[in-house]
Amino acid sequence: MAKEQEYTMSVELVRMFRQVVPELAGGMRSFTEVNELAIKRGYLVVPEACTGAVMDWLKDEKFDPNATFFKDWQYIQDNGNISLMFEQILHDITTYGTDGALGNGYVSNDGKDKPMMAYDRLKLVTAVSADELKARCVDMLKSGAALKEGTCKALVDFVVATGGCPADEIPNKEAACLLHFHQGTHPSDPVEYVRKEGRFPIKEVTTDENGDLLIITGDTTGYFIRYTFTE
Repeated sequence: MAKEQEYTMSVELVRMFRQVVPELAGGMRSFTEVNELAIKRGYLVVPEACTGAVMDWLKDEKFDPNATFFKDWQYIQDNGNISLMFEQILHDITTYGTDGALGNGYVSNDGKDKPMMAYDRLKLVTAVSADELKARCVDMLKSGAALKEGTCKALVDFVVATGGCPADEIPNKEAACLLHFHQGTHPSDPVEYVRKEGRFPIKEVTTDENGDLLIITGDTTGYFIRYTFTE
């Protein structure tokens, strides 16, 4: 099983939840460095979430000036207020919290409130604990919703990196198989599992000389698939 310190959150996972676990997100980055990318794409990243994983995700995001915060950013950039803007944003969200900053639509400027940035047009990227994000990942895996291969792998990788979960509780076949593989487990009832999830009907159930359970499935044309479950 993967160790937490060896795991880094994937771009797919950051994109999915817009949340990161700082200690699993590729190291911290500066607030200004991250948000110069984020704001042009319509996001605001809180200081605790300014990480390498978020930077990778932002670089991978398509930039559409017609659908983001670009016009406001361009105005600030043209007027040479970038450094001041980030100082003000950081001051507001650390002083009033993201709820307050996102709600008022203003950034204080030299002691005066001026409408420099409409916060409510930005989508927030936040930091959460490993347990919080793991719960969201497990809930998604348990939902039974169809998942793309990359999405399924990103969810399973994070769950495994943060302690795993019982694969038998996951209805998604691909996710359950990945969990069993990475966790070194097998279904509580292998025969029933193959009966339900296997491609072909079961032809034979036996054990080999090592005590491993062998389940042979096949079709009427002579095509067979063998499943081996090792204790």
